[in-house]
Amino acid sequence: MVRHQKPEYVGGLQKRFSWTLGWFISLPMMYWFVLHWDITFYKVLICILCLTLMILESAFSICVGCMIYKWIIQEEPEHCPGGKCEIKVKEPIQTFNPIQATVAIVTFIALLVGIYLFLAKTESKTFFGEFLHELVLTDQQLNAEEEAKMAKEFEEDDEDW
Repeated sequence: MVRHQKPEYVGGLQKRFSWTLGWFISLPMMYWFVLHWDITFYKVLICILCLTLMILESAFSICVGCMIYKWIIQEEPEHCPGGKCEIKVKEPIQTFNPIQATVAIVTFIALLVGIYLFLAKTESKTFFGEFLHELVLTDQQLNAEEEAKMAKEFEEDDEDW
């Protein structure tokens, strides 16, 4: 599929460092998930982190491991993918104007409010959903929900008699 494309050479040291980080993240996850099926919320978050790092690298050519390597070594690495190490001046079409920033901020806030309302108002059907539901509500809201649930059960039991 890529035989007619020009090769993009990347520095080996920073990539080897990134691959090592990937191994340190993925091997324990394979042990816990595949061999022992020991799934917890925090282990799922680590898996999501690993998948996010891989998507950033493959889709956007953003190598977080290379950035960490650059920060640790305190030198500019050679042969960065996509010319990431080079300092470039943005063209006018690449700049972010205030209207775009406003739209992005409003969209982000709307997404957060929507997620909050979804988690707060919907009945959870899974352990993770229940965890998130309890995470976004206050103690008063949780107590009110519990009282409403108990009142409903009491009414159902009363109807049965």
